[in-house]
Amino acid sequence: MSKAIKNRAVRVPIEEPVFKRYSPHHEFPLSTITSIAVHGLIFGLLALVGYLAFKFGLGNEGRPVPADVVQIADLPGGGGGNPKGVGSGPADGATGDKDAVEAPPETPDPVVVAPKPEDLLAAREEALKLPDFQDDNSKRLVQEGGEQVDKILELTRDTNNKLLKGLAAGKGKGGRGSGGGEGAGQGKGKSDGVGDGDGGGSARLRRMMRWNMDFNTRDGNDYARQLDGLGAILAVPDPKTPGEFLVIRNLKARPVKPVSEDVATLHQIFWRDKDPRSIVSLATALGLKKLPAEIVAFFPEELEARLLDMELKYRNVPEDDIRETRFEVRRIGAKYVPVVISQK
Repeated sequence: MSKAIKNRAVRVPIEEPVFKRYSPHHEFPLSTITSIAVHGLIFGLLALVGYLAFKFGLGNEGRPVPADVVQIADLPGGGGGNPKGVGSGPADGATGDKDAVEAPPETPDPVVVAPKPEDLLAAREEALKLPDFQDDNSKRLVQEGGEQVDKILELTRDTNNKLLKGLAAGKGKGGRGSGGGEGAGQGKGKSDGVGDGDGGGSARLRRMMRWNMDFNTRDGNDYARQLDGLGAILAVPDPKTPGEFLVIRNLKARPVKPVSEDVATLHQIFWRDKDPRSIVSLATALGLKKLPAEIVAFFPEELEARLLDMELKYRNVPEDDIRETRFEVRRIGAKYVPVVISQK
């Protein structure tokens, strides 16, 4: 019995293949594909980071910074040198670059040059010899000087200046009213008038020498609106005829249309704006083709009478005792009105 059992083959169950035993649901191919995808994603991210680092210069601190040549046009009001000059000196300089960009001929630099002390002193001595500066008040204003005084003295060097000739207007006797009357109204009178007469022209000249008008503007268009609100007439030097002016009456037009006109016939007080910044801003807003060296603003006699009335009421002192009155243009409602902000 035991021998039969010994000779009989013992059957053992056949083991399943490894892939079938451990991958009944395809775990092996899925894990392989996932591993490949993850590694591919990692290598792709590394390649992207390297590309971005190269593109934006990360790690290239030692390399020279790339530079391009930029041509900047000369702005009005600049240094006044030759835009094609060679070197850094203040003179015109030699020109040798035939491809250099020239400044537009219609936009000269409106550079304001401060007068030398000796020239200003000479101008004051010359002004004191003129008929308009023989009274005590005019002499005092000239001798003490001031912002507006210097601008007027500059005009006195030209005996044929049209701006000053226009101040001697009317046939009254210098009243405070616009008709040159004695009193503050529009009639005729003896002193301190808007018109000509006993101190008429000299009185207006003295007012321009002591009156300062401040405009607080956002831009050239705002500046033009304020001037128009005060009834101003603008004038710019005629580039074709020295000593003559082109007059702009309609400040609402765009572009404005300057016409040749004798400013001596306007018979109005005026202010001269020679600040390059405001000139560029205002000229651009008005659409002027050529940039003027200065802009002159004439104001109507009605405004002159209002300014004088406000000046006298500010501290209730006589006109001849006032050295300087500063006005500021403010917007009240839809109108622009001047107000007195200081007085000396």
